[in-house]
Amino acid sequence: MTAFGLGPDGYRGKTLAEIRAELNDLARSPDYFGPDAAVGDEDHLGKLLGIWAEREAALWEAAQQLYDAFDLDAATGVQLDALASLLGLTREEAALASGPLILTGIVGAVVPAGSLARRGAVPEQTVTLQADSAPFAAAAAWTPITSWSIGDVRTSDGAIWYVITAGLGLLVAPNGDGPTFVDGIAVWRRVGTGTAYVLLNAVAEQAGEFEAAAWEINEILTPRTGWQGVDNPEDWTPGSEEESDADFRDRIEVSRQISGVGTDGAIRARLLELEFVDEALVISNRTDVALPSGQPPHSFRAVLWPDTLGPLDEDEVARRIFRAMPAGIRPWGAETRTVEDSQGLPQTVAWDYAEEVPAYVRVEYLDTEGSLFPADYVARTVAAVVALAAEQRVGEPFRHHAVIGAVVAAVPGVVDLTVKIGTTSPPTQEATLFIDDDQIVTVQAAAVTVIPPP
Repeated sequence: MTAFGLGPDGYRGKTLAEIRAELNDLARSPDYFGPDAAVGDEDHLGKLLGIWAEREAALWEAAQQLYDAFDLDAATGVQLDALASLLGLTREEAALASGPLILTGIVGAVVPAGSLARRGAVPEQTVTLQADSAPFAAAAAWTPITSWSIGDVRTSDGAIWYVITAGLGLLVAPNGDGPTFVDGIAVWRRVGTGTAYVLLNAVAEQAGEFEAAAWEINEILTPRTGWQGVDNPEDWTPGSEEESDADFRDRIEVSRQISGVGTDGAIRARLLELEFVDEALVISNRTDVALPSGQPPHSFRAVLWPDTLGPLDEDEVARRIFRAMPAGIRPWGAETRTVEDSQGLPQTVAWDYAEEVPAYVRVEYLDTEGSLFPADYVARTVAAVVALAAEQRVGEPFRHHAVIGAVVAAVPGVVDLTVKIGTTSPPTQEATLFIDDDQIVTVQAAAVTVIPPP
C-alpha cells in the first residue's frame, strides 16, 4: 500500500485521480451510500465528490510546495532566496544596460531627465537620461590639415561629427548625410544635426537583456526644444535579466563545492564550468556491491547533458573529471577518454550521457476571466512549458505544481485549469513525472497540447 505524506523517503502527495477514487470507494461503502451509489461525473453525488476532490488535491499540492521550499533542488522564488541566504548568497538582480550618448542640437539646450532615445526601431530597447543634461556647448569648427584623434568632435555642414579613425585630415570638411566621411586618413562619423553637443551617460529604461554596439542608439523618442540628434560613440555595457532559479541554484552548488577536490559536488562543479555542459550529476557508489545500474563498488559516475558534444569538448570533459576525481577511485561509464597524469602515465576516464525522457504535457483551461485572458494563450502556454523544461536537471522530477505555476505566470486571466504529464501521448496523469537519476526530462513545443476554455 502506498504511504502518503511525509515519510523516510520524502514527501508523497495524492493526485486528484487518487483522491477521487478514494472518495468514490468511500461513498460506495456500506457505511455511507452502498455499492449502487451513482458517483459518475454527471451524477449529483459524483459532482459533489469532484468538488471535494479538487479542494483536497489543492491542499496536497500546497503541502508539496511547502516541502519543496526546504529543498535547494526544488525551492523556487523567494523560498530559494531564503535558503541561499543561510549560505550567505543572494540572487543577482536584473541590471540596466548603460553607456555614453552624444546629444546634438543648438547652443544652450538642456534635455531633461526622463527623456528617451531608442536603439534603431526596436520598441522595447529604449534608453533614458537619469538626470538633466548639461547645457549644449558649441562645438569647434572643423579645420583643414589637422591631425585628428579618436573622439575629437567638430561641427561642419550644420552637423556634429565625431572622429572614429585617427589620422591626418586634408582640405575637404565633413559633409553630407553620412553616416561616415573620409577626410584624408581620418574618418568621421556624423552624430546628428546641430552646432552644439553634450556627452553624457545614460541607462536602459528597463532592466534586462539589452546590447547596443556603437552608433546604434540614434532615434529620439521624446522631442525636446533644441535637441536634434543622438548617437552612442561606444558599445554599451549590456544589461541582464534577474538571475533565474536554475542559474541561482547552480551558482549555489558551485559556491559550495568549487573549492573541493574529490567530492561529487567538486566534480560536478568543474563540469558545470564548461559552457557546453548544460547539466551534470555525479553518482558515487561507496558500497561493496554493484548498484542496480551496474555501477561497480567504490566508483563514481558522471552523467552529463546534452549528449551532442564533439571530440574536443569530450577531451576537456575527461580532463576536468580527472583533475577533480579522488585518487584510487574508478570513474565508470560508457564514454571513455585517456588522460595523461602528472607522471606521464595514461589514465582512463569514463562518464555517461543522460538518457533523454521526452515528456508530453496537456493543459486544459476550465475557466478564465475573459477580459484578461489573452488571444495568444496557446503560444504563451507552450513557451512557458518549454522554458520550464529547459531548466530541468539530470535526475530531477518534472514537477506538476511547477508546470501549473509557470503557465499561470505566463497566461493572465486563468481561473481554473488542469495539467496532465506523461511519457506517452496523450498524457493522463495529474502528477509529477519521476525519473531515474541518470535521466533528464525534455519537452518539445509539439509535445504540448493546449485545450481552450469552454
